[in-house]
Amino acid sequence: MRRAGGLAAVVALILLAAACSVSVRPVGDSTPTPAAAASPGLAAVASPRAQAPSPTPAAGPASPPPTTPPGPTAPGTGAAPTPTPPASAGRPQPAPPTGGNPAPAPMPTPGVMPPPETTPTPVSLPACDEAPVRGFGLVWHDQPAVAQRIGCPLAPEFGVAAWVQTYAQGLMVWLDIPRAAPDLGSASWVVTLAGGAAARHRVPDPGESWDPSTTAPSGAFAWVWENVYTDRERLGPATSPPWQTDAALQRFERGTMLWLREPGSGQPTVYVVDADLAVAAHGAYQAFVDRSFL
Repeated sequence: MRRAGGLAAVVALILLAAACSVSVRPVGDSTPTPAAAASPGLAAVASPRAQAPSPTPAAGPASPPPTTPPGPTAPGTGAAPTPTPPASAGRPQPAPPTGGNPAPAPMPTPGVMPPPETTPTPVSLPACDEAPVRGFGLVWHDQPAVAQRIGCPLAPEFGVAAWVQTYAQGLMVWLDIPRAAPDLGSASWVVTLAGGAAARHRVPDPGESWDPSTTAPSGAFAWVWENVYTDRERLGPATSPPWQTDAALQRFERGTMLWLREPGSGQPTVYVVDADLAVAAHGAYQAFVDRSFL
């Protein structure tokens, strides 16, 4: 009985299909067949591929939108202008120098030129009626700049008895002016030479008070040491006893030349003071070796 019922069901299905005239199309074609369109009540069958939505890729973590640093809003608009990144953005920056290598020398500024070299103008000697002679004359002619500073001689040079003492930073020179040049005064001179500066002091006659056996200042030097604190500080302590010698002096329009032998070495030296010591008590000085003895 069951078998006969199954056959009957199959026959019934075949008859139903023939009656409906349904055409079978391959799966996947979504276009309805003409028979299906003409048969009322039957809906067009779409392929599963057409109906199924396209696969959506798995969504990953959403990237945050780029943040724009806040900036001023342009007038008349509601949005801030997008800032332009600096030209060096994204470029590798040089690392700061580490110890061991010096920083590179700065490049010269374009357009800046070094000052042009100037040729010094030669200095000429003053035109004088009488020029100095011997050691003074050699210095005067060899050093035109010195000659221009002190000018022409006011009188011939003259010899004078002297005492000289060395100090840590200079010299003291005593000159017997009353006997050598009475017209320049009745007091002897003590000239201190230290630190490029000369000072002239008129002091009482020391008589026989010189003591060449000690380095302690004696005679007129003791008077300066005890009464002129500034010269005492400039000279420093005495380094040798006083030494008796001879000297020479000549006055110029704006200076004085003093010749003497250096204590100890006996080297003849010319001191040029930028002041006439007969009328001025201070002036800068320079020392020159007397070439006439070389």
